[in-house]
Amino acid sequence: MAKKPTNNRVPAKAEPKKPYPIAGTSIVPTQLFHVPSLQPRQEGPWRDEPDKLAWVDKATGMPCLMLRARNGTLSGYVAVSAKHPLFGFDYRAVPADLGIQPHGGLNYSAACDEEADERVSVCHISEQPRERGRQPRGEQERPTFNEEQWWFGFACDKSYDLRPGCYQDHMSAENGQTYRGEDYVFTQCTNLAHQLAAAGGETVSGVPIDTSSFTVPPVGLDAGEK
Repeated sequence: MAKKPTNNRVPAKAEPKKPYPIAGTSIVPTQLFHVPSLQPRQEGPWRDEPDKLAWVDKATGMPCLMLRARNGTLSGYVAVSAKHPLFGFDYRAVPADLGIQPHGGLNYSAACDEEADERVSVCHISEQPRERGRQPRGEQERPTFNEEQWWFGFACDKSYDLRPGCYQDHMSAENGQTYRGEDYVFTQCTNLAHQLAAAGGETVSGVPIDTSSFTVPPVGLDAGEK
């Protein structure tokens, strides 16, 4: 069961599930939240972005999501199923020769976080309806979770990334740092899903997945590495 919110001055609401345009395409979110407490105070492109957006990648069928951190940056996550050879792997143990290379490199691996607030959890709500008669009378409907997911993620908070929620980074754009918005993070999540699918020997429409054309972002911490 998702925990009740405890730290937001203004309640966050789930948006209706309707087509959402992003990065030159359109998706139907499985979760979409605006969380006021996560929004940076200054104006910027983040004002028009959700703070949590979850969807299923059309090509691979893998659950994806992006989530805003306290420093105002977006992070991206992709889940593999229990059948995937990397299921349960620590991100630091993923073999380099598999080419799993999202923005800045992997920095997260964990099972579905069922206990966190749904608006900020790294987890997908299950599309399976709750069985009739299993919900206690008078109790609010609870979200259900898919436990057979292992999430890998990356963060856009490197030294060359703009962190709009950090006071010291307010002038960072003038110093060459770049805010990684929803279109960029969506594309990186899509690439990560394809990379993970390829690592699992999966295909799209029977054709092996080609990841050779994907842009490989920098991994180092040098602001000059772009």
